Amino acid sequence: MIRTERLTLIPLTRQQLETGLASARDLAAQINYPIVADLMQGQAEVAIRKKLEIMRDVDPAQHNWITYWLIVINSENIAAGLLGFKGLPSADGSVEIGYGINSIYQSLGYMTEAVKALVVWAFSHPECRRITANTLPDNIRSRRVLLKNCFNETGSEGDEILYELKKAGFPAI
Repeated sequence: MIRTERLTLIPLTRQQLETGLASARDLAAQINYPIVADLMQGQAEVAIRKKLEIMRDVDPAQHNWITYWLIVINSENIAAGLLGFKGLPSADGSVEIGYGINSIYQSLGYMTEAVKALVVWAFSHPECRRITANTLPDNIRSRRVLLKNCFNETGSEGDEILYELKKAGFPAI
C-alpha cells in the first residue's frame, strides 16, 4: 500500500482482480471501500484479463509490477481509478505504466499524484531504471499527467505519442 497526501494506492491481488471483474460490489465489500460502478468495465476489463493471464505465470512476490493498483481518494473514501505497470522491468530496466480514473475525478490532480507515487515506488527498486508510457495525441489530460511527472516525449508509434522517464532524471529520487 502507498499513501500520499490525498490518496491511498492498494495493489490488488489476483483474487481481488477476479472478484472485481465478477462484481465490483463484492470487491468493495472485500476491501472496505466503495468503488465507482464502471471502474472495471470496458477497456479496464480487457486490460485486467490480460494482467490475470500474466500473473498466473509470475511469482506472486512480483505481482505488484503487474497488477492494478486501486486509487482511493481519501477525502471521499472511494476507489475511483486504477494504475499499474504492464509487466516486470525488462533486462534494460524499462517498464511501461498505464492508468485511468473515473471522469468525475479527472482534472483534479489525483492521477498526477498517483502516477508520481507509483513512479517513486518503481524507482525505489534497482531493477527499474526507465518508465515509458503511450497516449493518444488528443488525450490532453493524460499528456499533462506525464509532463507534470517529468516524462519526456520521445516520438510516436502509429497513432500514439511515446513518453519516457529515466530514473536519473526524476527529481524525487
